[in-house]
Amino acid sequence: MQSRNITLMILLLLISIWTPILAKTLFSEDFSKGADRWNVGAGKWEVKKGEYVQSTTDTFLSSFVKEKEWDLSWIRYTLELKAMKLGGNEGWDVVFGIAKGDKVPAVKGDRNTMTFYDWNIAGWGNTRSVLRKRVKGAGSNVFEAQVGKTVENNKWYAIKIEVSPDKVVGYLNGEKGFEVKEGPAEGRIGFSLFGTSAAFDDIVVYDKDGLSVNLSEKLATFWGQIRRQK
Repeated sequence: MQSRNITLMILLLLISIWTPILAKTLFSEDFSKGADRWNVGAGKWEVKKGEYVQSTTDTFLSSFVKEKEWDLSWIRYTLELKAMKLGGNEGWDVVFGIAKGDKVPAVKGDRNTMTFYDWNIAGWGNTRSVLRKRVKGAGSNVFEAQVGKTVENNKWYAIKIEVSPDKVVGYLNGEKGFEVKEGPAEGRIGFSLFGTSAAFDDIVVYDKDGLSVNLSEKLATFWGQIRRQK
């Protein structure tokens, strides 16, 4: 009996440590093979030294994951990436929940029919951080975040967004910026920039529920073995 309890304690400890690592990966991108899975709306986007770089400081710059690379059944997930501001006046818009069929915006007018959410980090001239949503072109600010109001040039920032239809939570460098009780019903991810050059890397989207199917099956088998040790 004591051996069984020790085994169970070890199992629970391993689950608590490994769950973030062993979550099922839905989409990942390190740009080691280029950026063929991305559609560019506007800007000069290219892979440099394994990073996805937008090098101009024009307005309304964008690049989104192609529709064929995204599964619309992914509605509960965590998005993680790192971003660096290279120049310009603002930070980045991390876009998610882009409605099916919406094209990547090249000019301001393209956004007039789009549906999506975005976390505008260091917007409004590097002064504000706001979660926003747009529904068929109509935009609104959802929450004023208390982290990411300003960002520095040439410094990597870690961005994490937990996405679901009923809740969205955002973190910058591990610090919670917002939590709202709403979210997109579906949709892919992307980036939008306004007068900023920037680099992105190490993008991963993983199952918000944590454990992958294969690992869950293994744990069920292991649990059965423990019970048989009575």
